[in-house]
Amino acid sequence: MVPGTHYFFQFAYRNGQGDSQLSDSTEIAFGDYPAAPLPPIKIDESSTLTSIYLQWSYVNATQVNVIGYELWID
Repeated sequence: MVPGTHYFFQFAYRNGQGDSQLSDSTEIAFGDYPAAPLPPIKIDESSTLTSIYLQWSYVNATQVNVIGYELWID
């Protein structure tokens, strides 16, 4: 498989009774991992005792677009 190439798959199942119909098409793309984003910055003027507002820089996409971020707090 080639990084940046989009592949489309369909699946069928087989048992003693025969084959199923094909599934809906599923798209999968492979690429290099994006670079790690810079640490988030707390926006003090918008934050309160019960909420924290943050901002961070976007990372550059590789062969496949970045579709989201996850923020984990411990």
